[in-house]
Amino acid sequence: MLPQCDVVVPFAGHIAALFPTEQLDSRRSFRHLLALVKASALLHFRQRERDMDDKVIATIDDYAIAERLARDPFNAAASGVSDGAKMFLIALREKFQDKVFTTTEAQKVGVGSRGTRYARLHELNRAGAVEQTEPSKGKVPAKWKLTGLDPDAKAGVVPDVMSVMTRITNCMHEREP
Repeated sequence: MLPQCDVVVPFAGHIAALFPTEQLDSRRSFRHLLALVKASALLHFRQRERDMDDKVIATIDDYAIAERLARDPFNAAASGVSDGAKMFLIALREKFQDKVFTTTEAQKVGVGSRGTRYARLHELNRAGAVEQTEPSKGKVPAKWKLTGLDPDAKAGVVPDVMSVMTRITNCMHEREP
């Protein structure tokens, strides 16, 4: 049902200018984001204009769809922490604040299976949000403490729609005589 045609994203340079470059895999992430924009434009090809070469022209609406779909996975990849782990961290902070806690105690906090909570604890440890103060010894569980680090600090990888629109508008005004 979909035609075999190319899609052009005329505002790709504006997205690129706003896309963070600190991460090593930024180029790959940027290509994935553009692929989502192109996929949206292709899925809406009957509502999109075509250029002289019969290529579908993506719109800011396509970017809005791509941004919404990519925001959480890209932010999780950048921070190294999933949304579930972030929610688990909130629950740990509410329960333990600045107290030391054991793996067993942590597994009783939040939602999900025991194994899921264990995996989230280690995910938070890799991100530096919790640290192990004592390793487990036989049947004695490991002890942990919260570090105060917020793994969500790397959020905002995907530029929001308003930022892209503002950049496009500003660039258009700069070109006017």
